[in-house]
Amino acid sequence: DVASLSESLRESVGIFTEHLKNSTKATFAEFDSGLAEVSARLANTVESIREAVENLPGAISPRN
Repeated sequence: DVASLSESLRESVGIFTEHLKNSTKATFAEFDSGLAEVSARLANTVESIREAVENLPGAISPRN
Protein backbone atom coordinates (compact mmCIF):
# COMPACT_ATOMS: atom_id res chain seq x y z
CA ASP A 1 0.00 0.00 0.00
CA VAL A 2 0.95 3.67 -0.24
CA ALA A 3 1.91 4.07 3.43
CA SER A 4 4.31 1.14 3.24
CA LEU A 5 5.80 2.46 0.02
CA SER A 6 6.18 5.91 1.55
CA GLU A 7 7.91 4.48 4.64
CA SER A 8 10.24 2.40 2.47
CA LEU A 9 11.12 5.44 0.39
CA ARG A 10 11.73 7.53 3.52
CA GLU A 11 14.03 4.82 4.90
CA SER A 12 15.92 4.51 1.61
CA VAL A 13 16.42 8.27 1.39
CA GLY A 14 17.67 8.30 4.99
CA ILE A 15 20.20 5.55 4.26
CA PHE A 16 21.31 7.30 1.07
CA THR A 17 21.71 10.59 2.93
CA GLU A 18 23.81 8.95 5.67
CA HIS A 19 26.06 7.24 3.11
CA LEU A 20 26.45 10.47 1.17
CA LYS A 21 27.38 12.34 4.36
CA ASN A 22 29.97 9.71 5.29
CA SER A 23 31.44 9.70 1.79
CA THR A 24 31.66 13.49 1.75
CA LYS A 25 33.42 13.51 5.14
CA ALA A 26 35.90 10.88 3.94
CA THR A 27 36.56 12.81 0.73
CA PHE A 28 37.25 16.04 2.61
CA ALA A 29 39.49 14.24 5.13
CA GLU A 30 41.53 12.75 2.28
CA PHE A 31 41.68 16.12 0.52
CA ASP A 32 42.83 17.84 3.74
CA SER A 33 45.54 15.23 4.23
CA GLY A 34 46.77 15.63 0.65
CA LEU A 35 46.69 19.40 0.89
CA ALA A 36 48.71 19.31 4.12
CA GLU A 37 51.34 17.12 2.44
CA VAL A 38 51.56 19.39 -0.61
CA SER A 39 51.80 22.47 1.62
CA ALA A 40 54.64 20.93 3.63
CA ARG A 41 56.53 19.98 0.47
CA LEU A 42 56.04 23.46 -0.96
CA ALA A 43 57.29 25.05 2.26
CA ASN A 44 60.41 22.87 2.15
CA THR A 45 60.99 23.76 -1.50
CA VAL A 46 60.62 27.48 -0.81
CA GLU A 47 63.04 27.19 2.12
CA SER A 48 65.59 25.39 -0.09
CA ILE A 49 65.28 28.08 -2.77
CA ARG A 50 65.67 30.82 -0.14
CA GLU A 51 68.84 29.22 1.18
CA ALA A 52 70.24 28.81 -2.33
CA VAL A 53 69.52 32.45 -3.18
CA GLU A 54 71.17 33.63 0.05
CA ASN A 55 74.30 31.60 -0.76
CA LEU A 56 74.41 32.64 -4.41
CA PRO A 57 76.43 35.88 -4.03
CA GLY A 58 79.21 34.05 -2.22
CA ALA A 59 79.23 31.28 -4.79
CA ILE A 60 79.53 33.57 -7.82
CA SER A 61 81.77 36.33 -6.46
CA PRO A 62 85.30 36.40 -7.86
CA ARG A 63 87.89 34.94 -5.54
CA ASN A 64 91.28 36.55 -5.08
